[in-house]
Amino acid sequence: MPTVTFEGHGAAEVPVGATIKQAAKAAGVCLYSGFYKLDNCHGLGICGECRVRVLDGDDGLTEPGLREGWAGRPRGKRDVVRRGNAPGERLACQALVLRDVVVRPRLREEP
Repeated sequence: MPTVTFEGHGAAEVPVGATIKQAAKAAGVCLYSGFYKLDNCHGLGICGECRVRVLDGDDGLTEPGLREGWAGRPRGKRDVVRRGNAPGERLACQALVLRDVVVRPRLREEP
């Protein structure tokens, strides 16, 4: 089973095909901060609040899907016109784990 490591937060082994979000839950890592613990899309891939930066093993994830190309709010504003993720970023609710990967949760306090 692949291992998802959350830099500075822990790690979890998950079955192939699990999402990074499921791995975070198994590792006891919260991907949301502040109000966004409640105000998120709950895994639909449209809010962008579960965004993580892939540090190592990006080939251990499935290719980004269409939802990842349009998801997110730019830096907390309620504007849904965001056009995709920055290079190296993925949505934890959409990226499926195939092999070991290391990610950094991108919490609201980070730029």
